[in-house]
Parts: sequence; structure tokens; C-alpha cells
Amino acid sequence: IESLRDRVPELEVALRSETYRLTKAINDQLERVVHRAVRQERVAVWRISGVTLAALVLGLVIMGLAGRALAPIGRLVDYARALSRGDYDRPLGVERTGELGRLAEELELMARARKERELELGRQADELERAYRRVEELKRYHESIVRSLRTGVVVLDPEQRIASTNRAAMTVWGMDAEQLRGAPFSSTPVGEALRATG
Repeated sequence: IESLRDRVPELEVALRSETYRLTKAINDQLERVVHRAVRQERVAVWRISGVTLAALVLGLVIMGLAGRALAPIGRLVDYARALSRGDYDRPLGVERTGELGRLAEELELMARARKERELELGRQADELERAYRRVEELKRYHESIVRSLRTGVVVLDPEQRIASTNRAAMTVWGMDAEQLRGAPFSSTPVGEALRATG
């Protein structure tokens, strides 16, 4: 046992030395693993940054191309809104190729047809206005002639109601124009006399 006790310090030194060597080896190995993980992390960060940047650039390119491709549609929508407001002379400014070109041509044809139709409706409205004024003039002329006659004149509407009379008719019946207007002809003295005779 004594010999073992004498060897304990030597064994302790050897054990410490071996523990130190193992600890150093473990620490060195751990440090290498950590350095490798840090390098891999940096590489991964750079790769992710590169992919993100590439995706961003690609997104911007796609957005630019989409905006360029959709611009004619926006112009077509603006043109359709202008048509709805009655602006038929606005230039469209869309290339005449493909489906959008055909749509642009159809919109312009529709604008021309609608403009012509509105011009025609305007002409017809003017004609109607002139005809209405002429009818009003003729009506006033007719009424002045009827009023100036010495013979009693009664004008009836389709339901046989009195539409107008002249002064001679009012004098004969002893009624004023307001009493006669709209009254059934059969309720007037002449109407009653005609009904009695037959």
C-alpha cells in the first residue's frame, strides 16, 4: 500500500495531465465545431441575403413588366369613363395589336356610333321643339279665329267634353268659359236639346 501511496502524487499528476489534455482536446474540438458553425451560419446568411435580393429584384422586374402590360387596360378604362361622361373626341392611345387592340377599336366604334346617335337625337329634339312651337302658334291662331266668329262654336275632346268655346257660345248659353271647360257636352243646353230631338 505504501508503494501505492508514493505513486499517488505521480498518478495525480498523470491524471491531471491527462484530464488537461482531454479537456484541451474537447475544447479544441468544440472550438472548431463552433467556428465551422459560425462559418456555415455566415454562408447561410449570405445565401439567404442573396436569394432575398434576387427575389426582390425579380419581384421589381415582374412588377414593372406587369405595370407595362396592364397600362393599356388602364387607358381603356379611362377611355370608357370619358365615354360615359360624353367625351367622344378623346384619343385612346393604345397599340392596335392583339386582343386589347381589338377592344380599343370596338370602343372607338362604339364612341363614334354613340356620338352620331346623340347628334341625331339632338337634331330630332330641335325638330320636335320647332314642331311644338308651330303647333302652339297654330292653336293660338285657331283659338283667335274661333273667338272672333259671331256664331257659337264649341270644340269637344274625344270624351265629348268641352275643350273650348267662343264668346258667342258663352253668350247663347249664359255661362262663362270656366263653367263650360271640361263639362260634358250633353249637360249644356244645346247638348240637352240635341238629346231630346234625337
